[in-house]
Amino acid sequence: MRPELENIERIERWLEGSLGAAEKADFDKQMATDPVLREQVMLQQELLLGMERAVLRTKVQAAGVRAARGRNLRSWGSWGSAGLGLLIAAALLFYFYSRHSPKDLSAQSDTEQALHTGARQDGNALPVQIFAIDAGRDTVIETRSGMVLAVPAGSWLDEGGRRIDGKIELLVREALDRASIIESGLTSRNGAQLLESGGMFQVEARQNGKTLSIDSGKGLTAELPTDSIKPGMQLFTGVRQADGSLDWQKPIALTHDLIPVDILSLDFYPPHYLDSVARWGYDAHNKAFTDSLYYSCEYPMTYYYGVESEREASARDMPRADSVVSDVAPYHQVQLHCAIQPARVKAIWSDAFQHTLLATREFGQRMPWIHRTQQQAILDLYVNGLDQRLSTLDSAAAKHLTGKLKRQFMTFAARGEGKVNTTSRQAKILGEYYMKKAKVFAEAIRKTQDEFWSKQAELDNLAATMDADHWRDSVNRLNAKIKEEFVLNLTEACRQLGIDEKIANPPGDGAVYQLNIRATGWYNVDRAVMESVDSRISLDYTDKQTGKRARIAYRPLSVTIGDTANYTRLYVYLLPDKLSSFDQMEKAGGLYQAKLNELIRYDLIIIGYEGEKIFYYAQNEVQPGTYPDIHLAAIAKTALDSLLNRQRNIEGARSVQKELYFLTFQARDQHRRDENRARLELKEKLLEFLYPCLVRFE
Repeated sequence: MRPELENIERIERWLEGSLGAAEKADFDKQMATDPVLREQVMLQQELLLGMERAVLRTKVQAAGVRAARGRNLRSWGSWGSAGLGLLIAAALLFYFYSRHSPKDLSAQSDTEQALHTGARQDGNALPVQIFAIDAGRDTVIETRSGMVLAVPAGSWLDEGGRRIDGKIELLVREALDRASIIESGLTSRNGAQLLESGGMFQVEARQNGKTLSIDSGKGLTAELPTDSIKPGMQLFTGVRQADGSLDWQKPIALTHDLIPVDILSLDFYPPHYLDSVARWGYDAHNKAFTDSLYYSCEYPMTYYYGVESEREASARDMPRADSVVSDVAPYHQVQLHCAIQPARVKAIWSDAFQHTLLATREFGQRMPWIHRTQQQAILDLYVNGLDQRLSTLDSAAAKHLTGKLKRQFMTFAARGEGKVNTTSRQAKILGEYYMKKAKVFAEAIRKTQDEFWSKQAELDNLAATMDADHWRDSVNRLNAKIKEEFVLNLTEACRQLGIDEKIANPPGDGAVYQLNIRATGWYNVDRAVMESVDSRISLDYTDKQTGKRARIAYRPLSVTIGDTANYTRLYVYLLPDKLSSFDQMEKAGGLYQAKLNELIRYDLIIIGYEGEKIFYYAQNEVQPGTYPDIHLAAIAKTALDSLLNRQRNIEGARSVQKELYFLTFQARDQHRRDENRARLELKEKLLEFLYPCLVRFE
């Protein structure tokens, strides 16, 4: 790639007429014998003609806006006093290549003709702008018309050629638009040839009334605002004629040196990336987040698709622990070949490339278009040509493109923008660094992604196992509680019926009743008791043989809790004194409701969570009825554990603690899974945004 860039630059200089005599003779000789070179010259001529046809209309903003957003200026490098005398008078003119014929003056308008016949043509009618500056300090000034002058410290010499310090006056006259040029009476002639002006200006400096000159080893740098940038622009020196007019001579090809800025202040993201992030509901101003998100889309990469977890099914359908399915399905490899690699963008968007061509606003203007090419080779071309002129790289890029993209890079090339002073050795070292770091970043990103999702799969499996264990424990706890209450109620019913009974084992598999039968007939008290326990309705059973009745009442309890909206989670428990577990009150219509067995005394415990904060309420031996507008108090976890450990139903309280531990884990894990699902959905959107040719292999 580098020999190609050097050859393009050499051809451009030949076309511009800026090769030295010996170098031009050598080039002419080579072109006469080398058909490949002749073809390259013809192609470059066609490219330059295309540049002239390309339209570039960027309006110049007010000075404050330009300072904030970057200037759309015609910039050119240092120039000194050699050959200019003590008075600097310069014009930025469009001097076309030799293939163009001089303009016919007869085709000019009456106003333009008047420009060349005015009595005064020296520009002295223009108003003078005076700037007081310190000759010993680097200074940047901006004129009324928006021209910017960068004045290095120690740039000024006195009449004896000695460097001066202290305060000086910088005097500037300017005619940067057609109206100002006409009003000033200035011409735009080079001898008999009429040139098209891009602006004229005059600069001189004085100290204590004495005229100063510019140190040719230092020079000034000027930037002129423009609405239209055209190829072939050169700098001419105004030479005073006998009649006092100025003739524009000694054309110099503009170097258009580029001035680096902080590379981290530039935007190297793909076009509309930040807008899309904001539209998706994320903070586009958080660069740490937007960087992380963008770089995570490096390819080749492992991309995961999320699925609904089976543990979100109902309890009766809960799978066994040895057959759970992870929340993240097996991943699919993704092949992406239609975008600039994020790892390569990360490699250049760093301090390593400060003070290079990449750290310029001009290159920043090209990055959106480089992204649009979807060709990694285009970015590599610029990175590997840090010691080249930006316009040369633009020309090389245009040769690899077609259509609108080709025209855009031809337009960039037409600006003739130069380079940042980077040596070939520096450029080579940085190019090697770029390739090495891009590879390291790509591998690091891939490794980070794999490690993250592997960890998430481990957490999914852990959560699924805990879900299955909790499901089994809950089923066992519920069955045990029902059996215990059934035995309690059956014992009481038999007592009321006068049945001499013994229960050898709790009801269930292999359990038996031992009843003392004193009369013939059917005995169905056990079935009636079980129905009463299952449905939580009062038992009212009459023995048809004896006429005796058994009654056990279930009475309603309802609880309302104030400020329920403040809690992210809220649990209401009953601790029965004659059972080993707990009852959890169900919520219906804003009320927490339960049925109390008259044979059992219940303690009420309410626990709420606001994020990680815990709130608590307790009431011993609650009675059937309504407990309205209960308010909870904040409590530390250690204090909550201590209170639960002092409950008279210690076994039930420990079951509550175990339940709370799982529910807290589940809430946190649900948050993790929600984040992962959102992350995957965002990644899906971003991949489709960044890689329009996305191909998935499933």
